[in-house]
Amino acid sequence: MPDYSNTTPPNTDASNVSITVVTFGAGYITDGKITTERPLGRDSYRAREFGRAEPLDFEPDVSLGLKLPFKDSTGRLFDVNYVSIDQAVDNLKNLLLTQKGERVYHPRFGTRLRESLFEPNYPSLVAYVEKEIREAMSFWLPYIHIENLNVKVPDVGVNNTSFIDRMHGLKVELTFGLVNNKLDTRTIVLEIKAD
Repeated sequence: MPDYSNTTPPNTDASNVSITVVTFGAGYITDGKITTERPLGRDSYRAREFGRAEPLDFEPDVSLGLKLPFKDSTGRLFDVNYVSIDQAVDNLKNLLLTQKGERVYHPRFGTRLRESLFEPNYPSLVAYVEKEIREAMSFWLPYIHIENLNVKVPDVGVNNTSFIDRMHGLKVELTFGLVNNKLDTRTIVLEIKAD
């Protein structure tokens, strides 16, 4: 594919030149590690190729993906996102709420957070949930940068929490942004509980 980074429109002076950077084949991702060349050996079959381009946030008629849930409160179906960070929120929700093995032809997509649902709240469970989220995000969503990941055992009845049993349940607060945009961040809260 061509690279349009150094093209100038005809009959214009240099002060009005608009530069569009389009880069294809920017690298490969293997287990969350980004490289510029395809890995050799056993890792080559797992490497996923990706490209980089300017964000489409400033194109008013280009949608980036579907919003979750697919049906909103007014009954409208398949609303779309036009901003990258909003699409990243929906992609992250989809990743965290999908059980590994649930998605057809992608058995490694998702997390094993449901397996921790009825486990008692030991420190090893908190570490397991944090590790599961970090590993899934680094492999499937490498364009998202984790600002803060806080997995904790919530207090019963404090701050209007809906946890009935303190010994069974975790609260995950995840603040994140895009790798190429450190200014715009979002926070999602995930409650893992049985009540």
